[in-house]
Amino acid sequence: MQQRAKEKKFPFVYLADEGQKVTPKYGAVRTPHVFLLDKEKRVQYIGTFDDNAKSPENVKVHYIENAIEALENKEKPNPNFTKAIGCPVKRIQ
Repeated sequence: MQQRAKEKKFPFVYLADEGQKVTPKYGAVRTPHVFLLDKEKRVQYIGTFDDNAKSPENVKVHYIENAIEALENKEKPNPNFTKAIGCPVKRIQ
């Protein structure tokens, strides 16, 4: 995934959670599962990037972009939670 993120030029950090220490703390259950933190590192948005994971050209709502814009305007994201869509996170026992 790190290689894919590089190839796709994702403009965000891709976390490789070695030892699975971070995902349980945030409750990540899918990949991708977005957690937007404010400058105080408090979670302000959890969920999916947009309203159409299968067809980028048919996206109508850009949840993460809207959440970032809200924070930049000193507002709370609305919605602040959406259902993450993607492959389940596999936990190593």
